[in-house]
Amino acid sequence: MRSCPFKHIDKRFFSNRSLAYIQIRDFEHAFSDANMCIEIAPENCKGYCWKVYAVFGLIEDELFPPTMEAMGLASACIASYKYPPCQNVYDETSYLNRQTIYYAGFPGIVADNGGTAYLDASLLNRCGGGGVLSVRKGSFVEIKNSIVQNMRQMVIEARNEGTVKVSKTTISENQSHGISICSNGYGFIEENIIQENRAEGISCGGIFDSHESPRMNETGAS
Repeated sequence: MRSCPFKHIDKRFFSNRSLAYIQIRDFEHAFSDANMCIEIAPENCKGYCWKVYAVFGLIEDELFPPTMEAMGLASACIASYKYPPCQNVYDETSYLNRQTIYYAGFPGIVADNGGTAYLDASLLNRCGGGGVLSVRKGSFVEIKNSIVQNMRQMVIEARNEGTVKVSKTTISENQSHGISICSNGYGFIEENIIQENRAEGISCGGIFDSHESPRMNETGAS
């Protein structure tokens, strides 16, 4: 690689290596590779995403001063502008300097731009960027009889006119809200067990219809 002209190096090399460094908490090298990825391919969102996690990791490890948070937030804004599903990176950056750094990546299941997804009797465990995302008008995800657990980002989320229907599903031991109905999102929730999540069991800033009260223990909602 050292003998290869810089402009000829595939951006995926620096992107993938930056992510690998994040996962082993080597944020200095992750930050460097993220910047190299941005320099080679400024139109690509991943370099900006990994830079966000690297910056907040360096702040958490006291290698960057807290004032560098602005750099992380700026990178998150650019990432979400270039690829709207990266909005969850922007939404979560306010948590990054107070909690364990989330593993980076994208949701396990995404319905976007009018897409539809049906999940039945499924297990979603430790997906890199969250569990399920339904985003933009006409998008719909139905998940039932399933287990969603150990997510480090948004678990089940609907936003920007996306819709989720969740029934007879266990949502537990996640680092964020069990179900998030964000701005202009729609959610239909019934007969679920939501417990032992780090944030509220259900967070609603959109339209929420609960046909039956979800069952949540004292650690699953506030």
